Amino acid sequence: MEMSSDSRVPAESSREPAGSGPVVREGDMVILFGEDGRRIAARAGEGRKGTHFGEVDMATVVGVLYGRAIETNLGRPVYVLPMTLQDHIQALKRRTQIIYPKDLGTILVKLGIGNGSRVLECGTGSGALTTALAWMVGPAGRVYTYEREAAFSERAAYNLRRSRLIDRVELKIRDLETAGVDECDVDAVFLDVREPPAILEVVTRALVPGGVLGVLVPTANQVSQVIEALQGAPYVDVEVLETFERKYKVNAQRLRPEDRMIGHTGYLLFARRVIPAENFRPVLRHRANQVAKALARLRRQQAVPGVGSRTGAATGVPPVESPVSLEHEDDPDPSRQ
Repeated sequence: MEMSSDSRVPAESSREPAGSGPVVREGDMVILFGEDGRRIAARAGEGRKGTHFGEVDMATVVGVLYGRAIETNLGRPVYVLPMTLQDHIQALKRRTQIIYPKDLGTILVKLGIGNGSRVLECGTGSGALTTALAWMVGPAGRVYTYEREAAFSERAAYNLRRSRLIDRVELKIRDLETAGVDECDVDAVFLDVREPPAILEVVTRALVPGGVLGVLVPTANQVSQVIEALQGAPYVDVEVLETFERKYKVNAQRLRPEDRMIGHTGYLLFARRVIPAENFRPVLRHRANQVAKALARLRRQQAVPGVGSRTGAATGVPPVESPVSLEHEDDPDPSRQ
């Protein structure tokens, strides 16, 4: 293929038909994908970027159609790709541990984040979740993020500017335990702080009824502390989970998992904010399932002629009381609590 003498870009790229795809703009963050499978983030129009197969003059990347290959100074091709959300997260300049992409996907789905959402984040850190939230809320949404350490907030602001998402975010430096938050009626709240129970009351006032609260903690005893705090707060549908990610060796003839995987990175808790009702008495989920199954068996027996009046030992179905009578009964088997 003939190469242009000045740009190392295939000469035919200038004849790419209109509407065939987006092109790289000045200042865009792009991925340079080399023959060794490495992905290198770089900014179009700024200096030179080294790869394992030579250097790329980033000024020559501007105007190139995404998905096309350009050549390094050693004549080796590298593809120019647009950055995905995962690429932006992995390219962050960090001063803190970040939330991994495997957890970010779960968080975004569980919180119900979409175009126009208003989200409160407590614990900005280096801005990984902030970036993901800003990406998802779109131009019509807003992310309000609080951080105690000014240095962390400044680094997050830098990362958001690199990703061109800073206009969707309000960064604030504040100790939430003493100063609280400014917002109200936000659609979702996420806590990534050392002691979530200490600010639970503060963020609950900011969360709209029906909204979702999310919490990330690294240890199991912290999970228990958050659960205990939620039991006295206006929340239902409490859920605890963690995610694992295992990649596979990409070999069609010998497909198998990689030798290493990303295991435990943190526990995730989610709950729904409600307006408390005095007569709402939640049962443990396993107890609710037991009651539902017992009632279903009773209905089936009563549907059989001549059987409904003999519910008990003769039918093999024990008498079933109202589920209300089971709601606060202690379970004799503590392993099921």
